Amino acid sequence: MGKNAKAKNIPYYIAACLLPNIFLFYLFNFNKARNDLYFSHFLVLALVFAIISIVVFIVFQKITTSHEGALVALVASWILFWLFEPVVAAAIDMFGYIRRVVFFTGTLVFIIALLLLLRKFGEKLKKGRSLFLALSGIICLLFAFNFGEAFYTDVIALAFGNKEAAAMAHKSDYVIDETSPDPDIYWFHMDEMMGFDAVEKYFGDSLNELKEELFKRGFVINEEASLNAGTTLYAIPALTSPYFYDNYLGYHLDMVEHLPRPEREKYMDATVKPDGLDKNRNTDLELFHAFLTKGYNQATIAGRYNRNSLVPLGWYYTLIPEHTEYIALTLGADEDVSGGFWHRSEDLMELLCRATPLARVEAPLMAFVHARLGDKSRKWLPVPEYEDIIERWTADTLAIEEERNLIRCLQDSFSIPSPKLVYALNRIAHNPYDRIYKTGELENPWPDEPNNPEMLYMPQYKYAAQVMLNTIDMVLEQNPDAIIVLQSDHGIHHRGRDWMVKNGYPNDQVNEMNYSVLSAVRIPENFDGLSEPLDPLNITRLLVNRYVGENYEMLEK
Repeated sequence: MGKNAKAKNIPYYIAACLLPNIFLFYLFNFNKARNDLYFSHFLVLALVFAIISIVVFIVFQKITTSHEGALVALVASWILFWLFEPVVAAAIDMFGYIRRVVFFTGTLVFIIALLLLLRKFGEKLKKGRSLFLALSGIICLLFAFNFGEAFYTDVIALAFGNKEAAAMAHKSDYVIDETSPDPDIYWFHMDEMMGFDAVEKYFGDSLNELKEELFKRGFVINEEASLNAGTTLYAIPALTSPYFYDNYLGYHLDMVEHLPRPEREKYMDATVKPDGLDKNRNTDLELFHAFLTKGYNQATIAGRYNRNSLVPLGWYYTLIPEHTEYIALTLGADEDVSGGFWHRSEDLMELLCRATPLARVEAPLMAFVHARLGDKSRKWLPVPEYEDIIERWTADTLAIEEERNLIRCLQDSFSIPSPKLVYALNRIAHNPYDRIYKTGELENPWPDEPNNPEMLYMPQYKYAAQVMLNTIDMVLEQNPDAIIVLQSDHGIHHRGRDWMVKNGYPNDQVNEMNYSVLSAVRIPENFDGLSEPLDPLNITRLLVNRYVGENYEMLEK
């Protein structure tokens, strides 16, 4: 083949390089608002996919004896690769149980048969060269569209963001009143629990028994509490960083309050990241820094720490996947806690596994990523088993793993010296809504719809509330004078929202259930008590003003 003939085939090779990365950068653009992703990771992976694609294209060209046939086979192969898991899921919905290895084998057989067919018609395909050149051009355009969006939002827009917003949005110093009291504070983050009024409106359950139990324990309840953040990523800074909320976040949340969640997330991601605030949103949470400045010890009981989670200041309890055990980590106030490099890598691997045949090797792949990129610089300590404590507090409950782990870590936090601020996550009410049924102790009325909130949400909600009451009693048994906050970040969202939209709920109702939040605060009289319900946005303001120093103005709600 002469030089001119080879040059004529260059569009095919370009298309082969770019083809797999159409899907890759679409995956990045679609998921970046909800995941912790690096654009640079995708660039490296794009290079790897390009090399693989070129090699496969050359092999296919040898088999089919034509560049045109090789391009057709390559397009089919990458489509099947990227859509493997969605296609398997659709097949399972249509035909019932199907083994992925059987489906994968069938896919390989299909590709081989396609290659042999294309080889048979190789010469005829060459006659349609103009059509295949047009296909190559379409591939290039699709890549440019998806890559261009990612490059603009994560490179160009970052370069021209409002950096002054970053400078003004974070509070860096606090007024300290050394004469103010130092109560122990426990903040229970009740993930995805709707407020009382919304539960009554949409589920017909007034939760009177739960309210009575909270009243007995000294709580003041905000029955109609609402927070327009709608997702953990923005709810945590809205609740715990008043200065940041007043000077930046609140304005943008108000701008998108009326939009459905996907549109809200896209707006926030496109606005916040260019302003330089994406990485810092949850590393400068004012509630924690204010009390740390006052001299408080701090403990966080949550999942892995990343931009969706809490800052590991003080003692941090989390779950290390490959050991499936809870661990404690002690950090100083001046340490870099933004970290998360391996978590971003983990999110990338998880996305790939959700779409491609890599799902078959997800567990070892994740273990490899953590082993290579995990944080090895800190000393992680195992938490004692506390089996007797766990058995005591779960005697009348389902004792699922989330409950046992929360009790275990909370018990360990009691050994941290006072004064202390303990922030604990209770995510039992969070979707999917069939987790309690997986114990086998209860019959699931909708086994094929794990995100159906109409039938499955309330049993999980009530179980989360039962665990909540037990953890409150654990705290009060140790310290009857403890201040306790019960606050959720959002109501029903994500998969539950998708189910509701699919089943005809109007957007205003979906948003109302998303924004509704459980909110109650207990402040003993010897720490000035609480005479009326607090708006969720005023809880941090009140706590810091009373027990650190006058730093915030209360919002009128």
